[in-house]
Amino acid sequence: MNNKCLLLIVSLIIFLIGCKDETPFEPHLSVSPDKLEIFTSEGGETMANVDANLDWVAIPSATWIDVSPSSGNAKTKSVRILTHSNEKYDGRTGQVVFHNYEYGISDTVHVSQVQKDAILMTCN
Repeated sequence: MNNKCLLLIVSLIIFLIGCKDETPFEPHLSVSPDKLEIFTSEGGETMANVDANLDWVAIPSATWIDVSPSSGNAKTKSVRILTHSNEKYDGRTGQVVFHNYEYGISDTVHVSQVQKDAILMTCN
């Protein structure tokens, strides 16, 4: 009889330990700042901070924007956003979307760069 009681008590303890409340995983991904203004047409680079508890990829919307590293995880705390030289006479805008495919969450950094300075002259 003692063995049956002991087995019942041990089984109950194992059951109770297995039923403890676990904190559900809440995916989080944010990048700051959310706007970057590049004040030179020559291009440049700046850093952005990544706060995430999951894997992510960075997807630039334009070929004149590069991101390094282009993917990361919870240990990746910053990325370098680089803009190439703007040879046009108009400013330009783009974005970098930081995305996690598993949970479908994302955050966006908007990037703007000034135009090439020029004085255009025409002859009549």
